[in-house]
Amino acid sequence: MRTSKFFTIQLVMLVVFIYVLFSAAFSAVTYLPTEADSLHYHIPLAEGFLQGNFGGGGYGNTIHMYFPAATETLLAVQMALGIPVGFFNVFGVLALVGSCFLLGQAYDLKKEAAITFAVTVGTLYGVVRWVHAQTVDIWLAAYYVAVVALLKRPSTNWSYFLNLGIFLGLLIGSKYSGPLFAIGLILVFGAHFWKFLRESKLNGKTNSNLRLQTSSDTYFKSAEILFSSNWIKVGAAGACTVGIGGFWYLRNWWVTGNPFFPLDTPFFAGVSGNAIIEVPIWKAYLLYPRQMLDGAVSEFMFWPVMILGMIVYLIYSWCCHKTKIPITGAVPVVFRMPEWPAIRALLSLALYNFAVFLLLPSGDSMQLHVSQYRFAYVVVIPLLLILFILSKKITAVAILMPWAVLSNFLVLTQFPYRPKLATAVILIPLSIIFLTKQHTASKK
Repeated sequence: MRTSKFFTIQLVMLVVFIYVLFSAAFSAVTYLPTEADSLHYHIPLAEGFLQGNFGGGGYGNTIHMYFPAATETLLAVQMALGIPVGFFNVFGVLALVGSCFLLGQAYDLKKEAAITFAVTVGTLYGVVRWVHAQTVDIWLAAYYVAVVALLKRPSTNWSYFLNLGIFLGLLIGSKYSGPLFAIGLILVFGAHFWKFLRESKLNGKTNSNLRLQTSSDTYFKSAEILFSSNWIKVGAAGACTVGIGGFWYLRNWWVTGNPFFPLDTPFFAGVSGNAIIEVPIWKAYLLYPRQMLDGAVSEFMFWPVMILGMIVYLIYSWCCHKTKIPITGAVPVVFRMPEWPAIRALLSLALYNFAVFLLLPSGDSMQLHVSQYRFAYVVVIPLLLILFILSKKITAVAILMPWAVLSNFLVLTQFPYRPKLATAVILIPLSIIFLTKQHTASKK
């Protein structure tokens, strides 16, 4: 009975997502770009690529044109095909949802739960808000999630290594924050991936059961062994990463002498005096705490509260686990779950990404404080996945699902943001939980 109820909830969420996506696609046909960054450099970069300008020689003092632009090449392809630019992030949301579905399956969520997780991410306010813009943050999140899914389940196939190299290159080549996020992936998954490479049977070793009859057989088998070696595949993946992602940094170094131009760093001179860069997000939290918190609620609604509660719960249970405090209930169960190593890795990624997020630019206006939360996709997504992993017990799913459904439905309303209204809306899932428990109790 409960299973069918959860299937109905997931089906409704999927229908809502499809409705939102079709609505966005319908509007995209006649949409005229209005978002500032899209008009200032995302679209001009794509137009420049269509004219063959990849070298940056004609950018002059337009400093934003020197940003890494791997994703703008996709926008250029879209424009060359005559597809309206309003579809750019419609495709991006599809890519993000698809990547999140694969990520959920990589972390052993059942198909229905993986769909629910993916649709929850795809209908976050902070995602849907940018569906008609030409910014690259939704795409960057899709690349990041795809790389995490690939690293979680390594393989020896050529397609695996090529996909890993391509997505890692797109991640690095889309924004200056990309290499920082890539470093976090190396720190968390590097040892596991290195162990996989060393233990793989296709590590350039010959098959002792194979008999080579002729010199031509020897030649072709040697070539097969060479190209089946994981190290050759790693080299091919690295070539894809450098070609797609490293190109933009090499170009900037060649043209300006600074691979991170216009950023002004201790190692490379850039452009100073940028008010947005001079107020990073960590500083904005100190100077404008209320605006920053309002922005978090605006973009992710009640999910930050649930995530904060989950982190506090994990810290408390860890302390109890380490100090051997005799406790009852489900607290120690988290550390006995076979999924705990995966949860720990996701939590490490989220904390590292949050540290990077704090270093990114914010500015001093409310509009910037809200819009910069699009940089936090790679923080929120791993934490949401942890919530879904922890909800594998049916009672936990019963508590989580109403919140996921509410998050999904709020996209339909598109209410003007009011903090008090957002607080009042929390009563809805609480009512659903209460009525569910009452109905269950009456059945007994």
